Amino acid sequence: MLVVMSFPVSKRIVSAGCGVRGAKKASVTIPSDVCLEIVEDSIVLNSGSSVTIAGNAAAAVASSIASVDNFVSQDGPKSAVSFEPASPGSNRSKFMANASVDDSVGHESPNASASLVPASPGSNRSRFMANCQPLQVCCDLATVGMHNASVRFSFTAVVLIVYPETKGPDRRHVQLIDSRGSTGITVWNENVRLFSASSVGQVVRFTKLAMTISNGKKGLSMGRDSSVVFLHPLSVPTEEAKWWASKLLEQPLRIIDVHDCDDDVVITTAGIVGMMSTERKRVRDQDKDLLCIRLTDRTGFIDIRSWTHSEHEFLVFLEKPLLLQRVRVTAFAGIKTLELLAGSGTVLKDDFNGKNDLQQYWAE
Repeated sequence: MLVVMSFPVSKRIVSAGCGVRGAKKASVTIPSDVCLEIVEDSIVLNSGSSVTIAGNAAAAVASSIASVDNFVSQDGPKSAVSFEPASPGSNRSKFMANASVDDSVGHESPNASASLVPASPGSNRSRFMANCQPLQVCCDLATVGMHNASVRFSFTAVVLIVYPETKGPDRRHVQLIDSRGSTGITVWNENVRLFSASSVGQVVRFTKLAMTISNGKKGLSMGRDSSVVFLHPLSVPTEEAKWWASKLLEQPLRIIDVHDCDDDVVITTAGIVGMMSTERKRVRDQDKDLLCIRLTDRTGFIDIRSWTHSEHEFLVFLEKPLLLQRVRVTAFAGIKTLELLAGSGTVLKDDFNGKNDLQQYWAE
């Protein structure tokens, strides 16, 4: 067993294979067959060699020896026991320990974790390119930047209005909506036939769209490589489909509050169908009927218009309470009006909360 101890010394000792010149501390290695005895300020070995201890460090050395004896008696002999409090050798130990870690890292297998490899310039490029792409484009078009005109993106929304088809070339304008706003897009050629009155309320996804700006207003534009896909809410659930369905759960607004709504929002309202009429209009060389309904409640009245509904459908509701769910707010000649949506867009109900109050109002 070898015991290494460090302690202050006062002179050079060259016997027993160790030497210290002018040092404040020294280390002595004691073989297991050498007897050690502390006499005043010296450590005396049975081989006749001695090391002088500076100051009153004899007591500290004795305490260290007692600790060694206790360690050996409890755990049995060890190959080496080192007591080196705050010696310069500790820095060497730290250096050697770090060197061994670096060496082990350098000899890792090819399957070692890549987390030890510093980030390459390629990752910076990826982050930069990702920041150039919009996270999500909504109908308000607020997330589409103007810094790169070549940016292409996907877009998902609910079909709100499908306008008539125009020839030469074939095209059709479609109004779209989601929870953040409403915008329009023109579809071309083979995509024209994908939209009809039955498309209202369905979720549609466009790919590889670009943004345009005209008179300070942003819009969407399709390219030759753009595509259109309708998403069924059961097979592909989307946030747009959930939002559209939630419009049926909203409480009806008073007519006076409807006049304060923004254009192109979808709301629910209720009132008495006070009167209705049909007007013949000339639209793109065709005669079309425009249904006009005047709805009233205790707070006022508002006109409702529709190109896709007939007066015959509303005769049963004349002078009766009616709940209209998912109607579009618009304006005509600066006056707020409501527009009935085609297909399954607008839902009509004659039995709802507040019906009795409307009947009482009409009878007063």
